[in-house]
Amino acid sequence: MSARKISVSAVMLGLILLYWAGSLNALTILPRVYEDEPWQASTALKLARQGVFASDLFAGYAHMDRRYYDYLPLYPIVLAGVYRIADVGLFQTRWLGIACGVLMLALTYALARRVWHDARIGVLACVLLLSVRWFADTVLDTTGILFWDATRIARYDVLVPVFALLAAHVYLYAQSTARAYWYALSGALVGLCGLTHIYGFFVLGIFIVLIFWKRERHWCYHELILIGATILLCAPYVFYVLGDVESWRAQTRWYAQRFDLGNVYWYWNNVRNEWMRYAIGLNRPLSVWLRPGIWFAALALFASWLVLLRRIETQPRTRVVFAMVTGLPLAYAVLLQPKFTNYLLLITPFAALLSAWGIVVAWNHFSKWMPVRAALVLVLALVVFEGVTRYAWFQQQADVTTPYARLNAHLRAFVPEGTRVLGLQRYWFGWDAYEYHSLAVPFWLANPRLTNPPVEIKQALSAQQSDYILLDDAARTYLSENDATIGAAFRTWLRAHDAQPVGRYADATYGAFEIYHVTRAP
Repeated sequence: MSARKISVSAVMLGLILLYWAGSLNALTILPRVYEDEPWQASTALKLARQGVFASDLFAGYAHMDRRYYDYLPLYPIVLAGVYRIADVGLFQTRWLGIACGVLMLALTYALARRVWHDARIGVLACVLLLSVRWFADTVLDTTGILFWDATRIARYDVLVPVFALLAAHVYLYAQSTARAYWYALSGALVGLCGLTHIYGFFVLGIFIVLIFWKRERHWCYHELILIGATILLCAPYVFYVLGDVESWRAQTRWYAQRFDLGNVYWYWNNVRNEWMRYAIGLNRPLSVWLRPGIWFAALALFASWLVLLRRIETQPRTRVVFAMVTGLPLAYAVLLQPKFTNYLLLITPFAALLSAWGIVVAWNHFSKWMPVRAALVLVLALVVFEGVTRYAWFQQQADVTTPYARLNAHLRAFVPEGTRVLGLQRYWFGWDAYEYHSLAVPFWLANPRLTNPPVEIKQALSAQQSDYILLDDAARTYLSENDATIGAAFRTWLRAHDAQPVGRYADATYGAFEIYHVTRAP
């Protein structure tokens, strides 16, 4: 190995170590715990301890404590493996996302070497992933750097791109060897994408197009092998669903509006609203539009896409990157009704690779134009500097944010161990010595859109047999503003059961809390 290759590999290793060390910093503090994190962790915990894919957190609703269907199983299965080794906790839960981030960086770098045989492109792509601040920061997106923010939240979004990148590697190897079993393996990896989240199946469509595009010998056979492997891998989960179709229907009823596939206007509305996924802060101050990262992300990617479009026929290995960057956003626009920014994490490594390739092409093209090269270096320096400043700001925010463990310690001080607590799922971590159940369950049971026929709220609350009820700002807002009838019935139920306030706690990060003791048995 040449000295140049060793130095580039050393830089890449340094980037991964920097990301690893930086990401573990304040991991249980920022961002604030998102409600989906304990939600998915609850299924992983029951799977790890009892071997059952279910959630005791949502006991009482559509058999969720026996069989779980609300989201696909692969991410909780992987998380359950973490819990078997290191037990449950917020740090362990979020650690999985950071580990997936490390894998994404390594696979992105390796894909650049496989496609272009140029390690510089891989290193630059990883620098872009870690530096480009291209959307508005929020409570969850603390820096505006998608890769950094999304891998710190314990959600399935972090696992889909890992399998997609692996599938891209295997697919390219399959093309170079024309061996059917490599196509089968790439199809199996696509199946893993889909078993992590439904939008992971879009990768299957990309590979189908790529095989047709090349139309090598036996291409129809390879298409069938790819599709068949995907179906075969997903078949066990289909049989799992068939084991209790009624529970599956009940648990997934709230997703009906997301899959109105027979309605042509549904597709049109999806496309019309797709801009919301990329909204960079249209309602924010003008300073948002002065960010180097926003303009760099838009212009560098578009310019690189145009250049590659002209060269795509002479560089067939680049088609996998081109197809991912082109096809996935189109599929998102047409077929995904939720406009969540985190879904873009699947596209981001491929977009970073394409942008990095374009920058290297520009660098080589202007080898005799030093002012242009200097301008390119300056732009990249501005983008990286902006990213570095966000890490510094992140540390400042961590210093003034309440650690999640400290918050729950204050709340638990009002409640005797071994009792049954009803609160929103966001605060589930750390209540191992209690029976903690989600306050959402009785309201789901009383909602006619989710339960047919609906249960009266007083009966739904009594069925939980709670000793204590934990209310936060979100719960009070729902009870007072979003559903006044339910709120009035809830307060009536509290009075009927002599619910007495035993504790109040105000926190600068998570808001104000009230804890009630239900003194009369339901």
